[in-house]
Amino acid sequence: MASATTFASIKAAVRAIAPRSMEVPSWGATIYFKPVTPHEREVASSLVDPKAPITHFYAALVAVKAQDEKGACIFSNDQVKDMLDWPCEATFTEIALEMLKVPTLGEPGKSLRKAPT
Repeated sequence: MASATTFASIKAAVRAIAPRSMEVPSWGATIYFKPVTPHEREVASSLVDPKAPITHFYAALVAVKAQDEKGACIFSNDQVKDMLDWPCEATFTEIALEMLKVPTLGEPGKSLRKAPT
């Protein structure tokens, strides 16, 4: 018999999502990250001027989310301003868009909006 769906069971499943990896050849590195949470999106947004180009948000998101293979943060929020001067606009964009992808929660082509009957 399947266990009951509870807040705790869903929270545990979400926390168990494995980090994804992404090679960044221009940095000579592989970074790791989990899906972006609403809180992390808010933190990244707070680190840049709301009128700045979207690429500033992408750089901040990379700073907030990028981890090494052991799960330690690679950047600090204090480094975002410096990162905005790096000639990495396309790199930040590519990484951030990958981070923002929603992980697959079910079978392709099946709606997640209603429970199967």
